[in-house]
Amino acid sequence: MTAASPQGGAGSKPRLIMICHLPPPMTGAAMVSQYAVNSSRLREMFDCEVIPIQMASNVGELGGMRLSKVWNSLAIHIRLLRLLMSRRVDAVYITVAISGFALLRDYMTALICRAFGIRPILHMHMNGVSARHDRSRLYRVLYRSLFGAAEVIHLSPLLCRDVASLVRPERLHVVANGVPDPGSAADAMAPFHENPRPPTVLFLSNMLREKGALDLLAASKCLHDEGHEHRLVFVGAEADRDVVVAIREATRTDGHRVAFTGPLYGREKDMLMGQADIFAFPSYYEHECQPLSIIEAMANGLAVVASRAGGIPDLLRDGVDGLLFDERDIDGLVDALRRLVSDARLRQALAQAARRSYLKTYTVEAFEERFVDTIAQIVKASEQA
Repeated sequence: MTAASPQGGAGSKPRLIMICHLPPPMTGAAMVSQYAVNSSRLREMFDCEVIPIQMASNVGELGGMRLSKVWNSLAIHIRLLRLLMSRRVDAVYITVAISGFALLRDYMTALICRAFGIRPILHMHMNGVSARHDRSRLYRVLYRSLFGAAEVIHLSPLLCRDVASLVRPERLHVVANGVPDPGSAADAMAPFHENPRPPTVLFLSNMLREKGALDLLAASKCLHDEGHEHRLVFVGAEADRDVVVAIREATRTDGHRVAFTGPLYGREKDMLMGQADIFAFPSYYEHECQPLSIIEAMANGLAVVASRAGGIPDLLRDGVDGLLFDERDIDGLVDALRRLVSDARLRQALAQAARRSYLKTYTVEAFEERFVDTIAQIVKASEQA
């Protein structure tokens, strides 16, 4: 596929401004943005200028309002204006927020783009637009203005329903996430063999209450009381204090069963995932979309048990490459974990199916191809409009 040149001379690359979240902190949106920004294929096709959105140094600072966020937002807008006034720009890509001050920041960014005749490309990494739209007049006004005049990228067909009433179908695009292959999942595809050790259940997420860590802790205790041996490992950055306190107390009183490592990255995280057997993700987070941690578990050949939050049902087929249960359904979580902890053959069957699904759809190379092709199609359509 050759690069389009919407408004430039023969052979010139379209100019793309990317306003996106980048680490720190290490969130799913920031990681995906990093993959996009680092894409050699993207830079082959576009002349890219990156304006990072970095409003916090850790997960605990993501919420709330601080003066530094106002100054950082102004800096983003000033830099965008300078770029738009100094040279031709063909497209502006924004990883968009859907609530609070961040929404106002991105709304102003979109207005600046439109003032220069550019329809912004909004990449969604959050769920919950329709709920806010229905209960708040202010959000209705903001959302209709923001999404009605934009191209929108979402992560799965299920999630597209959240903004379908605000975005014309031809301007709504699906680009599923992807992660790098850890290259350590060969054992998952090997013939079945009995492992004498109790299975390890892994939870990987920032320690937010809505991610379900306390539900998992309670479910693990229930299984332990029933006599189902297993080990439970929590990995992630500290966020909600009550969650961290409860997990640390469990490690103090039952350290042979429960462990908490804090955040792990890179090789350390891959090594731990390679040693685990089951990945549990009982989220009821209102903004849940398509968790990278689940895709990482699939890449590592783990059996996955997860809630039906957000776009997870588009990511995992219940009973085929994972086990699903309803949000906040602790009994459903206990039942799914019980099945996996007690049945090694089922664990391996689900793990192998998850690994195959990852290789087919969710590698970082597949994401890169989908992302770049979508941006190119949007720019080409804008040229022809």
